[in-house]
Amino acid sequence: LGDLGVHIIDLITYLLDEKFIRVGALSKTLVKRGSDGELIKNDDTTICVFETETGKIGTVEAMWTNFGEGQDITVLNCENGVMIINTFAATVTLQMPNAETEEIAVDGSNTMVSYTFADCIEKGIKPSSDGYVGLKSIEILEKCIESSKKNAFVEI
Repeated sequence: LGDLGVHIIDLITYLLDEKFIRVGALSKTLVKRGSDGELIKNDDTTICVFETETGKIGTVEAMWTNFGEGQDITVLNCENGVMIINTFAATVTLQMPNAETEEIAVDGSNTMVSYTFADCIEKGIKPSSDGYVGLKSIEILEKCIESSKKNAFVEI
């Protein structure tokens, strides 16, 4: 969850701009094995259910268990349509309720992130997503791990 899910948690936190209050998570090691043939100690599959302070619910699935061609897809089911972010294809697909679909090519190189970071340093301005935002995502991630270990929902 830590290497995959934290980025999705960060994105959802940014997009919703509201506090998560509760999480339920289930983590397992299903496939990944060490050189000794035994399952590794870290989870390779995690599913989380979140609730926000206004009652919104959502899920995050973070898995290293897909086979064949790699997938790095984020699907956001929203009240006005669906947004599919495909990192490998460097596209964002918007599916509207009226069945219209729009695909947008994006710069998948992360150069804009680097330029924005450098710009903030040069101009002395605060980035839109600073270290405190990242810390909050880590705190939520830790609650996901706690929930999985307790096999119960936990307050955030």
